[in-house]
Amino acid sequence: MKLSVLWSSKKAVCHHQIWAILLIAHLLLAARAEVATRAACPLDWVSVPLLVQYLPEFALRYDDPIGHFAEVGRFLAFIRPPRRVVITVPDVPADAYRPPRTDPYPTRSPRYAGKQ
Repeated sequence: MKLSVLWSSKKAVCHHQIWAILLIAHLLLAARAEVATRAACPLDWVSVPLLVQYLPEFALRYDDPIGHFAEVGRFLAFIRPPRRVVITVPDVPADAYRPPRTDPYPTRSPRYAGKQ
């Protein structure tokens, strides 16, 4: 949304801009949650950049822009499974962990490859 640049050097204007950015972000995330609820999909399936891009256009054309976004979202790939890699870590029982070593680590004499 290009809100990363401060518009003024005055403290009051900067505070207003920060509050406006936070409010807009919360409204967009609430809209994303509503779209996910109406589309019966996980929250991370709804694309935030596409929501930001197309929701204002849907608001001009339709009476219920969030409902329309949820309705056509899968067809237009606004709602899709994420492509990021999911890392799975095995469960390790607590008794498998050992305390750290208390004895000093073994040392070895240095080797200088025959250099004098």
